[in-house]
Amino acid sequence: MDGMNFTSKSKLSIRLRVSASSLFILTAFSPLMLDSAEQEDFYEREDYKEHRTYDLSLDERFEVTLFASPPQVEYVTAVSADIDGTVYVSVDPNGSLGHIEGVGKIVTAKDTDGDGKADEFKDFVPMVQSPRGGHIVAGTYYLLHPPYLSTYKDTDGDGVMDVEKTLMKGFGGGIEHPRGADHTTNGVRMGIDGWLYVSVGDFGMFDVVGTDGRVVRLQGGGVARCRPDGTELEVYVYHTRNQFDVAISPLLELFTRDNTNDGAGWNLRIHHLVAESDMGYPRLYENFPDEHLASLADFGGGSGMGGLFLDEPGFPVELNNRLYTCDWTSGKVFGFDMTPHKGSYAIKQTVLTDLERATDIDVDGRSNLYLADWKGGRFNFANGKPVGRIHMAKLKGYQAPAVPNLKTAKPLELVDWIAGPSASIRLQAQQYLLQKELSQAVIEKLKNITQDKSVHLHMRVAALFTLKQGMGAKSHDFLVRILEDATIRA
Repeated sequence: MDGMNFTSKSKLSIRLRVSASSLFILTAFSPLMLDSAEQEDFYEREDYKEHRTYDLSLDERFEVTLFASPPQVEYVTAVSADIDGTVYVSVDPNGSLGHIEGVGKIVTAKDTDGDGKADEFKDFVPMVQSPRGGHIVAGTYYLLHPPYLSTYKDTDGDGVMDVEKTLMKGFGGGIEHPRGADHTTNGVRMGIDGWLYVSVGDFGMFDVVGTDGRVVRLQGGGVARCRPDGTELEVYVYHTRNQFDVAISPLLELFTRDNTNDGAGWNLRIHHLVAESDMGYPRLYENFPDEHLASLADFGGGSGMGGLFLDEPGFPVELNNRLYTCDWTSGKVFGFDMTPHKGSYAIKQTVLTDLERATDIDVDGRSNLYLADWKGGRFNFANGKPVGRIHMAKLKGYQAPAVPNLKTAKPLELVDWIAGPSASIRLQAQQYLLQKELSQAVIEKLKNITQDKSVHLHMRVAALFTLKQGMGAKSHDFLVRILEDATIRA
């Protein structure tokens, strides 16, 4: 599959890679396989009507809608929102313990009429086994579907991927594992430094081979990272347990909500992940606390899921520049008050909203939050019951500016967006810009932003890392000089 172009016939062949027993199970029980008339009957079922009712506990400042639900979208393991509000949804009826072949896919859901409810759905990746966390960046969708890390592109504009590339294999296990895709490698997210950060569960990484031939093994959980082309793979953080996702701040600080081990003293923990740190699980945390990096907090039992570091203009200051994490066990989405403390943070956990089984959270370039809920499901296929849904939340009265067409924007316009107030747009603009050769005018403009103390630090950092990625070693003289500025050095 590496680098292969897919025609419409080969797309059809993907759909047919389903065993006879799996096809029977889905036809008999899943709304994913229903025709339009059968879907209408499904809509009238009492359990489906109940599934569509909701009562989030977001405060009165928010307007909430049910963005997507079965039969179009179900079994939502993760979401990634593009800046225009197209949401890439990982759909996996196997959950964490199932073994049915050929049932996963990536669906895009989009609200085209502005009512907060998705009305356009496409099977972007018609079939992919064990889809977990993905990240749409500048036209490329990066996806963890253990044991693989792959990329997908739609080059003809029909909303369905036609170019797929497998970057690496060995990231945990999928349905071939005795426990299915449980405790596996789940999340992938790009930072403003251009690295892909991969959240590795405690079943570890098996001799993963990068595209440059580098081989990396990790016994237990942690965070790995690589370049977008699959080169320079390395372990970034060692010995977490089973975190699902990593949230990345605009200043390249990594945070995660780590999973409990159901006893023996390791509870649900919030980590501030520092490069090359050892978080202590399972060997150090009980008897050698001084030999590993301390967690920010221990919150007892729980199951950490998706996370987001929010930095968008459509939120009041008390909700913005803030970490949010999801928890499966409690069903809550938590936010954190963060106070700088001894090189890290002191945190206070608050509840953003209640869900039934919170799985993921993301935001688009219009400051719309997307909240994924595994409502109605447990750990594998639920035999026809509606499972999973996505809510959308936004601040009442907020009128977002028009989202730019970054694909067609001129280089100097992209620099303006890199210096804008939206973290999601900054990253996308940066990566679109880096698809071009940087002109001298662009370089000078980026340097000016980096040096301008009146510009917000988040934007200066974005400009700095754009220079580094675009110029490579030629940027080093400037970067060394900029380190003399204490306002950006910290």
